[in-house]
Amino acid sequence: MKIDTILWATDGSQEAELALGYAKYLAGLTGAGIIGLHVIPLPGG
Repeated sequence: MKIDTILWATDGSQEAELALGYAKYLAGLTGAGIIGLHVIPLPGG
């Protein structure tokens, strides 16, 4: 399976930062690009 793009979603949490490290690792192995998506929770949601 070929990976061209990795979508990294972040909410600013430590877990999201750990996921970025994994995304960078995978991108290095596969030559894929990384797209970042910043998620902001809605008030009262």
